[in-house]
Amino acid sequence: MSTVKQDLEALPLHRQIILGSGALLLVASFLPWYKFSAGSFSSSASGWHQLGTIAWLFLIVALIAEGARVARVSPLQERQADLATTALGGGVLLFGVIFVIQRVSDGHLGIGFFLGLIGLIAFAYGVYLLFQASDGQGALKDLQAQAEARRRQDPPAGS
Repeated sequence: MSTVKQDLEALPLHRQIILGSGALLLVASFLPWYKFSAGSFSSSASGWHQLGTIAWLFLIVALIAEGARVARVSPLQERQADLATTALGGGVLLFGVIFVIQRVSDGHLGIGFFLGLIGLIAFAYGVYLLFQASDGQGALKDLQAQAEARRRQDPPAGS
């Protein structure tokens, strides 16, 4: 009988990076990302607002999908699951990077920002490795060829 540690060690490096950095990002999303003060009033805000909310929702879905794969209960085939995680990771990165750029302009950055930035960089690397391992470029070329074939079959109206 295998332990959780053995199961995690048996995972490919890209999946370990995605799960580890995703967990870090999720924890960091609840910490203070920036602080503001006016006179005696001071407050801070977590990562759960504006585009951060969208990024973290993409992250949660990606972590659930990867967790289902680790538990071997994913309804998707291996290549489909890889591409789904890559697409979800793209959403995390798109909205996460925009959110980070917005926070830099806010001024007094909190610990959540710095942990989130580290997690986002590591997550990007994990998604990149997954894209390479799952032949993401080949999948995109296949999709492009399918779209081109459909376009040839169905010419635009009025031609």
